[in-house]
Amino acid sequence: MTTGHDRHSTVQRIAAGWWGVVVALAVVAPVWAGGGTSADGAAGVGGEAEPSGDGAEVRIGRDSMTLPWHTSTPRYTEQPLSNNAMFPIRGSQQEAGERTFELVVLENEYLRIEVVPEAGGAVSRAVCRISGADMFYFEGRAKDWLPFWESGVKASFPFREHGIGTIQPAGWRVVRHDNGGATVAMWMEFSRFNDPWHRNQFGRYTNMLLSQHVRLDPGVASLDITYRATNPTPYRQGRQLWNDALFPRHHTPEGIVQGDADPPRRTETELIYPVQWVSGHWGRRLRRFEPEDQFIANYEGGVSLFSWDAQAPFAGLWYPSVGVNRLRLFDPEAAPGAKVWFRGETALQRQGFLRNYIEIWGGGHHVFEGVEHWIEPGESYQFTHRFIMTHGIGRASTANDELVASVHLDGDEPRIELLTLRRRDDLAVMLDDRILVQGKSSSPAQPLEAALPRGLERARLRVLDGEKVLLDEVFPRQETDQPQKRERIEHALKRLPENEEMAGEPRAWGRSIRYANHPDHSVGQGRVRYRLGRVEAAVTTLEEALDRDGGDGEGWHLLGAARLELGRDAQAREAFEQALEAERPYPPAHYYLALMHLADGRQGAASARLQLEALLQERPGHVEGKLLLAWVEGTGADGREGEVDRAERAVATDPADPRAMHVLAEALEHAGRDADSAAARNELELLLAEPGAAERLEQFKAATEGRFIHPARLR
Repeated sequence: MTTGHDRHSTVQRIAAGWWGVVVALAVVAPVWAGGGTSADGAAGVGGEAEPSGDGAEVRIGRDSMTLPWHTSTPRYTEQPLSNNAMFPIRGSQQEAGERTFELVVLENEYLRIEVVPEAGGAVSRAVCRISGADMFYFEGRAKDWLPFWESGVKASFPFREHGIGTIQPAGWRVVRHDNGGATVAMWMEFSRFNDPWHRNQFGRYTNMLLSQHVRLDPGVASLDITYRATNPTPYRQGRQLWNDALFPRHHTPEGIVQGDADPPRRTETELIYPVQWVSGHWGRRLRRFEPEDQFIANYEGGVSLFSWDAQAPFAGLWYPSVGVNRLRLFDPEAAPGAKVWFRGETALQRQGFLRNYIEIWGGGHHVFEGVEHWIEPGESYQFTHRFIMTHGIGRASTANDELVASVHLDGDEPRIELLTLRRRDDLAVMLDDRILVQGKSSSPAQPLEAALPRGLERARLRVLDGEKVLLDEVFPRQETDQPQKRERIEHALKRLPENEEMAGEPRAWGRSIRYANHPDHSVGQGRVRYRLGRVEAAVTTLEEALDRDGGDGEGWHLLGAARLELGRDAQAREAFEQALEAERPYPPAHYYLALMHLADGRQGAASARLQLEALLQERPGHVEGKLLLAWVEGTGADGREGEVDRAERAVATDPADPRAMHVLAEALEHAGRDADSAAARNELELLLAEPGAAERLEQFKAATEGRFIHPARLR
């Protein structure tokens, strides 16, 4: 056991006990435990990276971390609390001894990653083996209040700001990939957080599910984390999924300032924030992001900057005195959210541990308070963030999955400096069609520099590895105004019924589904009433809405779900069939018709299969439909011989989902592969360590028997 935050123990492969079983699974079931791309989305674990070329594997190990444990006295009452009630109460913070956390460790040539499944699936540290420096800020303490853990990277869900606590464990397993990489796949559910105080701003209740996949590949100096939220309910819900990466505020030649150590009196760190428009919370103080705004020392008070129009797929910090970039890479189309938070210089000397880190947030919409998208019934939403730290080049001008480059067009020595994220030995750097250098090498530890002609105002620079294009970009970057994005964000911030509904159930900055005043006798009003558990009222509302507009397939679908919950099966079947035949059909109804066929036993399984196949043809991202069809096929429930392939693909899509692992274990057993089935059940037991997993698995088993379990609701 190691203690405190000066720990750098050696990672070793564990060859005995249950850990040996995890590693061995790559042999007995290569697709679902060892990687291999799946037909419907290996992106669930970050996709397959190219081989490192040297046969190396990511090393997997266990370690522990003992930290001072701080606690407060939360004001849990029988009434909803004020917005800030879960933040520490002044004077109530107490150090209560120590707490030891178990770690899962991934390590390659360049990085050592420490994952803490028991603390909300957080990544506590990532140590760069080139320099020995931490990629992230490390607080050196743990707390039971919010924000709970100011170290590394943590998910923020279901509430988009500090939504998970240290006392909320994730079920987890390790996945090996064909290229030698490894993923710590973690799964969480939140419906048990059902006390009245969870109706407040920081309540942790949702009936959606969260998976986190922390991946490291051999020979690559980057960490990938995929976040995946799944909506298993009959109704759509707002897409609110964020994460928070904490980078050190100060990295100087004297080292990184961690914890509550005294910082320099002035911050030299600069923002790398390629955006054009920024705002505060609620979209307030919308303004242009000016060149002087990149200097953190220019800010006096607390700072929250939300990007309204990311101009490039990265954000981070530049530490000029040590030549270090710390970056978060993201897909602006899949996850456009980019927020920066830090204390201004005036507050720097009196904020304790709050003064030594800078938060770089990312998420599924632009501003916390304005939810812009739905997650449809049965479907999921996911994004991947890639984290990088570079040494030895200038301030990052661009970054992608292959390299980080610093481009200087002015001054006495115009140049491009770059580092590739894996070793490359046949690089060419081109200015337009002119070759500047050729046959050169670069790696995460070996920069490549090429001189540029003087007097360039713009330059198209390309970097190639043989025929593979690593970079093709024009510098300086041409800013693009995106008024349509601003219009969408502004719309999402308005007090409209749909926006209140997407905000979710806990009261967040005054927004809640409970304030979603859709017009009387509308499908929207019926959807809200059903979601809140007012099922009879929902039936009445939806029937009245459909009398006015019988072509609304979603309305018929919701009516079917409400009738099914009330035990009116025949009427429910009619409503689901109407949902598919309506002028505006609603494909999720196929799933519930499949349930009703499965209730007829084996003779109904073939019809259920047809419904599920039709569902996935129209809604290929319907997670619940994929799982149920994999069970029908894998167990031979429709009279055919059981098939394993679809079950393997379901696990490859989300290797953390215990329901998928159950489906695979059943399919392997029906295929006569008893040893593989036993190995899958061992993995399932690991995932069932999550406190709510067993109940969610029982709900899925009920679905395989045709029994409808109504969605969990906040009481």
